[in-house]
Amino acid sequence: MLDLTRIQGGTMIPEIPLALGVTPDESGLAMVRVADVSGNEAISPAAGSAGEIFVGVAYLDKHASAKGVRVGYRVLVPASSPLSVTLPDQMGISNLKVISAMGVVAPGADYTLAGNVLTFAAAYASTEQFLSYNYSLSEAQKMALGISPIPSAASFLGKMAVLAGTVRVFVSNFDASADFAITGASSVVTLASGGMFSVGGATAVGHCFHVPTAQDPYLGVEFTTGK
Repeated sequence: MLDLTRIQGGTMIPEIPLALGVTPDESGLAMVRVADVSGNEAISPAAGSAGEIFVGVAYLDKHASAKGVRVGYRVLVPASSPLSVTLPDQMGISNLKVISAMGVVAPGADYTLAGNVLTFAAAYASTEQFLSYNYSLSEAQKMALGISPIPSAASFLGKMAVLAGTVRVFVSNFDASADFAITGASSVVTLASGGMFSVGGATAVGHCFHVPTAQDPYLGVEFTTGK
C-alpha cells in the first residue's frame, strides 16, 4: 500500500504498458522494466533478481491493496500448554520475525507456525513477544481499510502509472523480517520478489529514511530513478 498523503517529490509517468499476465491490485509496489513479446517496454513487479531496472512505484487510480503488514505486534505466550497464540490475520502469513526481550527468536526449535497459530517451546511460557509479518488482506479487512472492490482502470487498460524521479514515499509492501535502518548497510533498500522492498538484495534502489514501527508501520523509501 502507498500512503497517498505522504508522497514527497517525484513525477507521475502515466500509462506504461503492463507485462502480460500482470494484474495490478496494489499501489506502492516496486516496478521494473521488462520487454514485451515485441521487445517494447513493459513493467512488472520486481522479482528480486540481479540486473533488474527499477522504474518507480505503482500508482493506481484507486485506494488499492492486497497485502498487509504487522510490525511489533505484541503477544503474551500462555503460562501452560498449549503455548499457542492466534494471529489476527488468517491468510498468506510470511516473513515472520519474532523478537523477545532476549532478541530474535529462532523458528523451528523455539516456535512453529501452522496457519495463523504460533506455538512456542516450553522455555517461552509466560513471555512477551513482538511479531512482524506480511499477510494477505481478507475481504473484510479491505472493506475496513476503504479499499474499493472495483478493480482499477489499469486492469482493463493494461497500463499503469508509476511515481518516478526523485521521490520519498511511505509504503507497506516491504519484507517484514528485514532489519531496516537509516544509517549503515541496512539503510540501502533493495528489490525483493512480488514487488516488495527489502535489504541485502541484488538490486539497490534507494535508502530508508523511516524505519517501520508498531505506531507507524510504513517504510519510508527515498529513491531516484533513471540514473
